[in-house]
Amino acid sequence: MPNKTILVIAYFIVLMIISYVIYAKLCNYMYMAAGVKRKDVQKFLSENVVDKQRRLVRWLREKADNSKEFNTMFFFCNAISATLFINPTIIFMIIVLRLDFNVVKIIMIAEAVATVILAVFGLLKGKRIEEEREIYFQSSEYKPYEGECVPDYIDDLDELYDDLKEDETHIEVDTDERAKKEQKVKILRYAIKLIVVIIALMFLFSPIIFKNVRFNFINNNYNENSYGQNEYIEESAEELPTDVNITLVRNKVEEVGYTIGLSLEEREKQYPNYLFEDAFCVDENEMYIEYIKMVNSKDSINLYYDLQDEFIEEFGADDDIVTEENRTGLNLHAIENHKGYAILIRDGDSVIYAHCDEVQTTWLKSFMYELGYLKTF
Repeated sequence: MPNKTILVIAYFIVLMIISYVIYAKLCNYMYMAAGVKRKDVQKFLSENVVDKQRRLVRWLREKADNSKEFNTMFFFCNAISATLFINPTIIFMIIVLRLDFNVVKIIMIAEAVATVILAVFGLLKGKRIEEEREIYFQSSEYKPYEGECVPDYIDDLDELYDDLKEDETHIEVDTDERAKKEQKVKILRYAIKLIVVIIALMFLFSPIIFKNVRFNFINNNYNENSYGQNEYIEESAEELPTDVNITLVRNKVEEVGYTIGLSLEEREKQYPNYLFEDAFCVDENEMYIEYIKMVNSKDSINLYYDLQDEFIEEFGADDDIVTEENRTGLNLHAIENHKGYAILIRDGDSVIYAHCDEVQTTWLKSFMYELGYLKTF
């Protein structure tokens, strides 16, 4: 796994931890808005083991003398807590689906901005509630929660809860409105449970489902010209180069006069989890060509996308002319700009990684054309 990917995952984990700390603080302010303290809530939850969260929210709403303040803090708590559920999904998409890094950057910025905005407004509102409630909690008006009052003649708690349920059925205040709200809450609860189950199943079966799949928003291959406009290329029906192999490419670069170097050991150290079969490289006079042969296509696909992140970061510029092609058995990503020309190819179980300066761009493109990877140069 590249260092960049590890850093991105660490970012989302740290953001999740920060969000949890903020969430805990906002929950304290929400309890204050309802006129109770955290210890009161803990005691209430210890007595309600069934549907505790639903019972807690209903209890807090009943205790709150200012429903607007309570609802505001309730909104901030739920909004911040969304990060705790979203980030594991994002991490899953980065690791398994190899989410495009440009999309990841947008998500990182958007989530950070949203978290900061919610945290600032939520904490400011909570701080004001704390100041307003400070006198109340020090006065005799505040009564710590002592627990439910259980009559002496009731030995069985189940009997008590049955009585409470019977009492609730006789309350006829806004019956229709309450029924509609409870129905909506019920549907939402089932929807959340369904999403959690789906995500859990995706984690469980991801090695099988997404074995050779990459999450990619580019459904068509395209060239991006210097004006920033995209020209879509129809999928070619031409056969893939079948005679390209490591021996052929090595012989061709030797005929030109380049000195062959070894890169197998370096790549094995860089990516110890992949199985390499052979590799060589040319690195002289601003020309770099590397051919890497893997033991299987699975590793070549993973290596291609690992190198692609570094490739875009190192050779990308504002004046990029990008060529990207994704077909069965072949992936190609090329960048041409003022820096020169760079191309990354995955052909079956092999990966070709090459780049040069602007002066040698035409030769490198013609070389790739001779191998059959480019339609023109």
